Amino acid sequence: MAMMLFRLNHVPEEEADGVRALLETHNVRTHETDKGFWGIGLSAIWLTANDRKEFLRARDLIDTYQAEHAAKARAERDANWRGHLPELIDQFRQKPITMVCFCLFTLAIVYFSVVPFFGLW
Repeated sequence: MAMMLFRLNHVPEEEADGVRALLETHNVRTHETDKGFWGIGLSAIWLTANDRKEFLRARDLIDTYQAEHAAKARAERDANWRGHLPELIDQFRQKPITMVCFCLFTLAIVYFSVVPFFGLW
């Protein structure tokens, strides 16, 4: 009976290709199933042999690869987002009239939302 090594559902193609190449490089015999025509099947990479030691070795390889891939993806995300989100004070400096109007609009919404409960008319 085959053992499932890695689910491919909702996995980016780059990561799936990396796992396939890793297993091929380390001579792990696998076969792959797809999700089928209707998209309801299990897309996964399966270990061909029913060997527990081979399974554990392959899982260790995949776990190591995924940890490295996740660290690289986080570093890329952090590098791309660093400095892209302006702070509130920066927005106020760039567009003071817009920010004052936004604050007044927000206060008006809060006021008209609270007035019925406290009878502040």
